[in-house]
Amino acid sequence: LQLPDGASVFLVLVQADADIGQLLSPGDDTGTAGLMVLGDLRLSNALLGGQELYVSGDLHVAELLWGNYNHGDLVVYGVLSASLLVHTEGYHLDLKQEAQVQRLLSDADDGPGHWDLLDMPTLASFLPSDCFWLGDDQRPVLDGGAMHARLSRGESVLNLAHLQRPPTPLPQVLPDRSPQLAHLLAISSPRRMAEPAAGKPARFSVALNTAGLTRCQVVAVPGNEATGQAPMRMLVWY
Repeated sequence: LQLPDGASVFLVLVQADADIGQLLSPGDDTGTAGLMVLGDLRLSNALLGGQELYVSGDLHVAELLWGNYNHGDLVVYGVLSASLLVHTEGYHLDLKQEAQVQRLLSDADDGPGHWDLLDMPTLASFLPSDCFWLGDDQRPVLDGGAMHARLSRGESVLNLAHLQRPPTPLPQVLPDRSPQLAHLLAISSPRRMAEPAAGKPARFSVALNTAGLTRCQVVAVPGNEATGQAPMRMLVWY
């Protein structure tokens, strides 16, 4: 496409299904041409940011879909499916239906795949070691440049065999049926508890078979970085 000097493309409109079959990346996450697909869109990988991407049908990404920075929006009216979905730095997702992904990574405070729940060995199990590093704040940082280089060479950046989070093993039933405080705290770890509803703490209840039937409720209160409040767990006996 030859453009006059000084001209630029504002929007690419596809009035049909589109199968790109390779990497989709704007190259500049501060601002670039948008893409509107009036149908389904299929990609191998996508590193997004800086543009509007609108899909009226389904969006199928075989491996990695990463939306970075707040200069961009992804709007999908059908089903979004991907092996790994990453959104960072305020990237806006507007999904009209529930996404179907094997794993989600997000730096949003209330995201189910928050960075604070990750560690370097976990990332190394499904990402190449040159695609992330440990930041000064001791949080992992993804390297978009390294990923773009690998994907541009036709290489994969995911170890799909280790992508899915392994199920958390259930605690073993204690032979004497008399759990101690350490056992309650272990099985009520925030990593094992469901995501709390908005504005409500997560709760975990267990019945103890002691002399009588005593019930204990563990209330997990998430932390708040804005106020400096640390996460808490409270035991309530009744």
